[in-house]
Formats: sequence, C-alpha cells, structure tokens
Amino acid sequence: MTERSERFECFLCYRRATGFFAARAIQDRLEAAGISCFLDLDTSRAGPLSRRIQSAIEQCHTFLLLLTSDTLERCTHPDDWVRIEIETALSSGCTIVPIRMNNFVWPEHLVSQLPDGFAALNDLDSVTLSQEYFEAPCAG
Repeated sequence: MTERSERFECFLCYRRATGFFAARAIQDRLEAAGISCFLDLDTSRAGPLSRRIQSAIEQCHTFLLLLTSDTLERCTHPDDWVRIEIETALSSGCTIVPIRMNNFVWPEHLVSQLPDGFAALNDLDSVTLSQEYFEAPCAG
C-alpha cells in the first residue's frame, strides 16, 4: 500500500501548549479559502514524523510561525521541534510570516542562545492576532 502524497501551500508552526487552538482556527479559515495547510496533529498519520514535517515545510510556499509567550523559550535546545521546523523553513527559502499572539514580545534575553538566523525573524513583517481582531488577519 502506498502512502498518499499530499501537497501543502502553507505550514503552521506553533507551540502545542499555547498555540494549538489558534493554529487550528487559522488552518480552518485558510482551508475554507482553498489554501491547503499542514498542521502536524491533523495531517501526520503515518510514516516517520520528522521526515513528513521536513518534506511539508520544504514544499510549502508559506511558513506561518505562531508566536505565543513561550514559543521560543525551548528553541535554545537543538532537539526542540519548533526550533527544527524554523531552521528547516529558514534553509528552505519559503516565505516566513510571524503571527504574534497575545501581545507577544521578542524575548531579548534569549537572542544569544537562539540559532543563527532566528534574530532576523523579529525584523520580518508580521501579523498580530488577538481575539478582538481575529477576523482581520484571517481574511482571504
């Protein structure tokens, strides 16, 4: 039996503990607009997870990075999944769009501990997502 190969236009990167529900809502809105999204809890049903995630990131045009208060804290560890996903996105050349939630502020105390290239993420154009203005960033 061969594994079904899906193509994704967008990859949603988030910290599960603080970003799952927002990531899921964003996925629902984008897919309703006809944009296929990779969200690891929903689309990784079979096969080695690390390879499936890497492949999904490499094929995507857009990498949405959902930034919550603790998203980058564990990125100081080389085996952290969010770190691995961000590093893969940085090396793949896809468009990275940070989505700042709940008044996210770049953790200056971590800058020297984060991998090369991460500091540049703070300079990218970003979208602010809040429950008061959820509709605006999710509009097609």
